[in-house]
Amino acid sequence: MGVQLRDPLIVVLLAAAALTTATGDWPDTSVILLVVLVNTAVGVVQESRAERAVAALAQMTTPSARVVRDDIEMAISSEDVVPGDLVVMDAGDVVCADLRLVEAPAVQVDESAAPAAVSPPLPASRCRSTGGPASS
Repeated sequence: MGVQLRDPLIVVLLAAAALTTATGDWPDTSVILLVVLVNTAVGVVQESRAERAVAALAQMTTPSARVVRDDIEMAISSEDVVPGDLVVMDAGDVVCADLRLVEAPAVQVDESAAPAAVSPPLPASRCRSTGGPASS
């Protein structure tokens, strides 16, 4: 609410309300204060909705991963992926961690978003199955 009251137009209206109060012009004072009140209420509602929308967008963009633990496939937050998890991926999925490919028929990788510190990819001829659980 403090942000709305620091708006230059609101400051001018509050100064006008103080002047009309000092001159005893109560109808004008009440109209000016009503305008300030309505403007502040609308601003607070809009700010609240914007904050909820940003929070919802942040939650929707939180990456998740499908992993196999104890022979059960489950969806978890990508932050909860640990070494030893078998990550199940489909076309279009975003890689959520450093992974070793166990089985990857006809894999294609778009590394355009990868940081510059990433080592260059292996040529396709050097990619092979490691004989992990998914290849049996």
